[in-house]
Amino acid sequence: MCILCIICCTDRGNATSRRIRSNSGEPEQVLNDDTLLKNKERVKPIVNVYIENSASMDGYVQGTADFKTTVYSFLQYIKIQNVCDSLNLFYLNSRIFPQGTVTDDNLEVLKYFVERLDPNSFRLKGTVPGENSRGTSDIDDLLRSIISTTDENVISILITDGIFSPGKGRDANEYVAAQKIGLMGTFSTLMNKIKNAAVILYKMESQFEGIYYDKTDTKIPYRGLRPYYIWVVGSTENLTELLNKVPKNKFNTEPEEIFMISEVTNQTRYIVDDNYGVHKKNKGNKYVVEGLTKDKSGKVRFAVKVDLSGVLVDDSYLLNPDNYFYNLNNYSLEIQKLDNNPKYTHKLKFASKDGKPHPGVMSIKLKMEEPKWAESSNDNYGGSPLEGKTYGLKYQIDGLYEAFTKDMKDVQKYYNEIIIKIQ
Repeated sequence: MCILCIICCTDRGNATSRRIRSNSGEPEQVLNDDTLLKNKERVKPIVNVYIENSASMDGYVQGTADFKTTVYSFLQYIKIQNVCDSLNLFYLNSRIFPQGTVTDDNLEVLKYFVERLDPNSFRLKGTVPGENSRGTSDIDDLLRSIISTTDENVISILITDGIFSPGKGRDANEYVAAQKIGLMGTFSTLMNKIKNAAVILYKMESQFEGIYYDKTDTKIPYRGLRPYYIWVVGSTENLTELLNKVPKNKFNTEPEEIFMISEVTNQTRYIVDDNYGVHKKNKGNKYVVEGLTKDKSGKVRFAVKVDLSGVLVDDSYLLNPDNYFYNLNNYSLEIQKLDNNPKYTHKLKFASKDGKPHPGVMSIKLKMEEPKWAESSNDNYGGSPLEGKTYGLKYQIDGLYEAFTKDMKDVQKYYNEIIIKIQ
């Protein structure tokens, strides 16, 4: 009996953790039962969708604006592409108002919900009698509300005009800067709740016909195009799956701009390409490249295959050499996407500019930067509506960015770093 107990315990211990060594000399990977189960079958998340129904949103749902068809196509693809298990619909102002659940058995709930997006429905189904819950709009409060119900198995989506409006008689200038500080705390809460948290922000555009509210809550009749925003929050894994299954061309109207940000990963898998020179691992677990010679074109080259799947940024960002920092300026950089490669997503191809090898320790980092459109889309004044601009938008993006970079000491922020020694 004692022998049997020892055998059982040993087997159980072996099942808990399995160590796999790569033949290519890469670092060992430790897979436990949880990891193996996760790889075997991915659990689909729940998606909660919140449409802000403050009075400033009425102009987007008047008639048959692009807003409705875009929201419908986006949410429909999320459901029919099996991104989620169930899709829960809500109105949101100072309170949350459930509007139904879309499952595989009742897809018509989504169609019914979108068809009835109008000012009257906003008032009747998204308010409490006697309360003026549609009279103010605080983006930090809205995002804090949706993040409070977000976890590693939930994707939360907020659709909003993004305008900060503290209410009648209160000048928003006194409060808008505080939005940045508040949002930094709100997104820090998200990162504390979810491992590898991530955020996607889509800037959209739609016809608008109704009342525009300026920063002092003055009513301005307006008809024309206005931006609105779709915030998507959750884990990097879940948001990556959403992006793969519902790319931007699946929207009825493609986004004007996109910003994605995710938590920094300290472990980035990489390997030096065998086709260039000789490489080996040194004691610091870093690659050493030696014996670089000119190829037929007269160039000295080396390449690094890297797995960037843990970073949530747009493909165009990863393929742009300007978004990488490397300290050996004698080399130029070109990035190639590796399709159908199970271990690596991109190849970083370096070539000596003068045709000579240049020894040294190369640090290669992927930059983490705020989008340039945060400034160009920001309305600093908050008076009459400005084309393509939203009052206080930059404060919101600043708060998001600073939450994800607050622990980084360098002025320039980075997602990761890999080290290559050339000799």
